[in-house]
Amino acid sequence: YDKIYKEKNNKFRVKKDNLYGFFNDKGKQIIDFQFEAVQDFKNNFAPAKKEGKYGFINEQGKWVLEPTYDNLWDGNNSFWCVEKDGKYGIANQKGELITELKYQQIYSFSDGLAGFQINDRWGYLNEQGEEIIPAAYPLIWAHKNGMARVASYQGIYFIDKEGDKVLVPQKRDIRDFSEGLALYQE
Repeated sequence: YDKIYKEKNNKFRVKKDNLYGFFNDKGKQIIDFQFEAVQDFKNNFAPAKKEGKYGFINEQGKWVLEPTYDNLWDGNNSFWCVEKDGKYGIANQKGELITELKYQQIYSFSDGLAGFQINDRWGYLNEQGEEIIPAAYPLIWAHKNGMARVASYQGIYFIDKEGDKVLVPQKRDIRDFSEGLALYQE
């Protein structure tokens, strides 16, 4: 085998001759080598790539969502971030879209919100796929502990989950809070 990856649920993702399959913890192959790429299982589904496209397989290696996406990755909280034809969106744990494929870029969920970019501006989506903080910022960071750093032409500051300013430090640069403290530059 070229590489063996240990999974959390007693499955091993294995690469052989540039294809991936799965073995159980007893060493028995449970999914044949057939995928160009595959990720770990989450909620009984795993992203898998075949013929250049990604879809979702079940724990028996059968497609539950045929390969249609150019890329997909873990969006956290039972969601997946997906890309097709240069547009991004969010899919639920079954691979069903909860947003349109219309964004220039999308972040994974953090603190219940996912950043999105449209028309060269950033905003935030909730877990229902609704744009709850409009795309008004040139740059954003993930929400943590109920706040997110955002950049505007007035500088970097913090907003809450509703998009209201909660902390506007007069600093050149400031980092996320950790254990109640944030690094900053005068």
